[in-house]
Amino acid sequence: MKLFQLLIAPWLVLLVLRELYLLRWRTWQPIRLIRTVVWTVATVLVIFPDLTVPLARMLGIERGVDLVVYLFMLGSMAVSLYLYSRQDRLERKLVRLARERALTEIRHGDDKQK
Repeated sequence: MKLFQLLIAPWLVLLVLRELYLLRWRTWQPIRLIRTVVWTVATVLVIFPDLTVPLARMLGIERGVDLVVYLFMLGSMAVSLYLYSRQDRLERKLVRLARERALTEIRHGDDKQK
């Protein structure tokens, strides 16, 4: 095992165990399952890095590391787009609530003046 694997593998194993513990003892949430799968795959690939080579070659990619980089880039773009759309929805809700509050304050202000 290389130094990188010796340093990172235990940390990843702890993350997997933590997620499994949270999956078992807390309310079930899909994000916990996704995190568990991601950390498990990362652990396996750090311990056995040569597993990516055959899969990459089946997909027409020369090296396994290239496959990992491509998947990381696609995953990062998907997460970025998801977070952007979520932020946009929250901003629209905030604007709607601010407008409703302003209208309510105007109505109550008119009632107090009478």
